[in-house]
Amino acid sequence: MLIFKDYGLKEIKEIFKPYFINEDVFSCDYTLGEKFMWNKFFKSSYALVNNTLTFKEMYGENNYAFYYPMGEDIEYMFSLIKEYELASNRKRLEFCSVDEKHLLDLKNRFPHNDYYYDNDWSDYLYLNKNFQTFSGNLYANKRHHVKQFIKEYKEAIFKKYTNEDKSIFLDFLNEFNKSKVVTTKEAINEINETKELILHFDELGFDCFYIEYNNKVIALSICEVINDCIYDHIEKALREYNSIYPYFVNKIASYYQNITYFNREDDSGDPGLRFSKLDYHPCRMINKYMFYVRNNLDLLNDIPTIKIDNNISLTKLLVKDKLDYYNLYIDEELNKYWGYDYKLDLKDNKLDPDYFYNMVINDFNNKEWFSFIIKYNDILIGEITLGELNNLNECSIGYRLIKKYQHLGICYKSINVLIDYLKNNIGLKAINAKAYKENTPSINLLNKLNFKYINSDDTFNYYRLELNN
Repeated sequence: MLIFKDYGLKEIKEIFKPYFINEDVFSCDYTLGEKFMWNKFFKSSYALVNNTLTFKEMYGENNYAFYYPMGEDIEYMFSLIKEYELASNRKRLEFCSVDEKHLLDLKNRFPHNDYYYDNDWSDYLYLNKNFQTFSGNLYANKRHHVKQFIKEYKEAIFKKYTNEDKSIFLDFLNEFNKSKVVTTKEAINEINETKELILHFDELGFDCFYIEYNNKVIALSICEVINDCIYDHIEKALREYNSIYPYFVNKIASYYQNITYFNREDDSGDPGLRFSKLDYHPCRMINKYMFYVRNNLDLLNDIPTIKIDNNISLTKLLVKDKLDYYNLYIDEELNKYWGYDYKLDLKDNKLDPDYFYNMVINDFNNKEWFSFIIKYNDILIGEITLGELNNLNECSIGYRLIKKYQHLGICYKSINVLIDYLKNNIGLKAINAKAYKENTPSINLLNKLNFKYINSDDTFNYYRLELNN
């Protein structure tokens, strides 16, 4: 079972950075500064297995989401995350802070999903060279402001922290906050954690810049560099000093002369801040998605073995079962009510045991159909399939049993136990089924299993079993 641990300054310094470097996604969520400042707010914790890292962050009262895994063994970490979620009471896998590169992979891994992003979360990414010169018509206004600041505040000095007394920065922050009306929990956290970052930025290897005017700090910035990007975690200035922000940004960008990108992070939904950041003309918005897995069958790493009684079990299809499965599939009499004719999909493929075996494996990997093999004393005698998954956390069920073992209650017992597994272990919401109108044994079985009749068409009766209301 995956074990998540709380973390603090020590872990941030010693563990996380190599993983962020390898991601190279230009998102401030993959920085030490973000993990430092928002650790407590999101009750963030981490798990590290086989040199692979993920985070779990809380939001709301009891909701949490994972980070896309980072490191050497992504596949194994995903399998652990899925097991962790299936073992939880909620059984609702979510990922947060998903960048566009990893979004595509999540969609492939979990085909039954939905996702969204909010503009309030998006980072503003700029070309650093544009801030160094403010050249061109787009930046004419910024050039003017820089010149205006230099002219009006000739004695202002741009400085980089060496070993000054940090109390001058805390004094600045207190003065800056006097002009702020703070109402949200996020804003309160940002104020408190800014103070903490001021005390510890040098331990994290960050740079601190400030503007001093008449022996007073009037602007402060704390920056982190990862790969080819500057992350400006703290950027504050006293607005009574006209044109201070363009001047400050220009000086910071010029300090990092050889860095390509400048990330000024999100705007938290503040309209004024949004207008200001757009006015600096970002080259790209770094959107961050919430990703939800909507069908829990997508969380299965493999078909489990489920014991029905001393003789009967459900298992995955094994290599040794190929021939028996082939014979099950080509039995025309047995499959007349199966509802699927393999010949329609065979085309130019060779009809042999490998064809059906590979079909089952591919269907599972694509999360399309899940085959539970019914075995009697380890001999294949039938199959229960789950398919037609939807985003309502439902599936459809099919079943067949070779003639020798029919009318012995095997199908009923096997499906009944599987239903219990799908309800309690997988957290499935409902199972749908259909039966040919003339298939009386199948209709009787569905009735016995408490499936509710829904409606009919010219060919089928349709049924439904609610599992978790």
